[in-house]
Amino acid sequence: MIAKTLAVLMLAAVSFAQTKPGPGARLDALKTYLSLTDAQVVSLRTLAKQTRGNNADERQELRKLRRSSGTEEQIAALRKQLQDSRSALQGQVANILTPEQRAKMVALEDAAKMAPAMRQAMALGLLSPEFKQARKRAKK
Repeated sequence: MIAKTLAVLMLAAVSFAQTKPGPGARLDALKTYLSLTDAQVVSLRTLAKQTRGNNADERQELRKLRRSSGTEEQIAALRKQLQDSRSALQGQVANILTPEQRAKMVALEDAAKMAPAMRQAMALGLLSPEFKQARKRAKK
């Protein structure tokens, strides 16, 4: 049972990782996995878009500092600013999700941490054929 649950979570993590990121990215798999309502999807997209817009200048400045002679202190300060913004976004997202959905997100984050090991296991042929076939179906 645990192995099947883990395989499902890992499959979800892989399918999400292969989704093209950005404002127009499809959220079908995430919507299904978390049982998101249409209103929640709209709210999540709006928050993500606002955060990207609010952080655009900081991200551009960080790129410029990395390419030029920016000091470690300047780079660290901008990174902290962006991290604080991500933390604020995560807090807002938590307010949109139900307790059950938040629990599923934790499980998804845990599965995503296993993605490198999963790719290596796939490369060595260590995953069961059922898992590989489910992964192929998820790509379609």
